[in-house]
Amino acid sequence: MGTLTNADGAPCPVSAQGRAVLQALTAAVEGRLSPADVLRRVQRPGASVAVTRASLSRTLRRLWTAGLVELADGAARTLTGEADQQRRWAEIAAAQPETAYRAYLDKMRQDGQPDRYGSAGRYVAAWQEVAARMPTLRVRLVHVTGAGRAALRPSA
Repeated sequence: MGTLTNADGAPCPVSAQGRAVLQALTAAVEGRLSPADVLRRVQRPGASVAVTRASLSRTLRRLWTAGLVELADGAARTLTGEADQQRRWAEIAAAQPETAYRAYLDKMRQDGQPDRYGSAGRYVAAWQEVAARMPTLRVRLVHVTGAGRAALRPSA
């Protein structure tokens, strides 16, 4: 395992597979590949596709967390955008819990759905929990970021 620098400039341990992913993306047109293309480029001879896929999934999450890659759904949504939206909702709920909870209750009544939280406090806690988790997205494209390119430079 080597050490690169993440998007914040801090040392970031990166596995051999992580380095291979960054190198494959940097060599690709426009710095992006589908997850299947990344898989084909980093799979070691003799390694099963299933094992490589699971390992690649973990590697991509780690690289994303370090700000070295962006994960996108192929349209306009990115994992960073999803995480930012979840944090914004949690901040709004925490700043004005009663107002946010009332808006939630109004929406549930409008949709004919029951209240799943029972109080403004539980509603805020639920949003904070959501914001703390890794967001989910059906990833169709992996992009190397400027920080990912910079991390591979010899001076990094």
